[in-house]
Amino acid sequence: QAMEIGLVNEVVPAGALMNRAREVALKMAELPPLGIAYTKRAINESLHLDLERALELEAELQQMAGSTEDHLEGVKAFVEKRKPVFKGR
Repeated sequence: QAMEIGLVNEVVPAGALMNRAREVALKMAELPPLGIAYTKRAINESLHLDLERALELEAELQQMAGSTEDHLEGVKAFVEKRKPVFKGR
């Protein structure tokens, strides 16, 4: 039922839960740490903001993310068709 109403995006058998959780965690660990942090900040702060301020915050955070070394690494890795190595800078 949770999946049908959009509360969760995946359901696995109980015996497979830890393996699947590990897979998801490892995938998330490959993402740019600052990008994840900025996304979490935007979500958390937007709960208390009106739409205009939430959009302003998102623009500010995108500008910050776009000026990181990780952003440059992501673009470079894409152009070079390789997996990026993010360092949280």
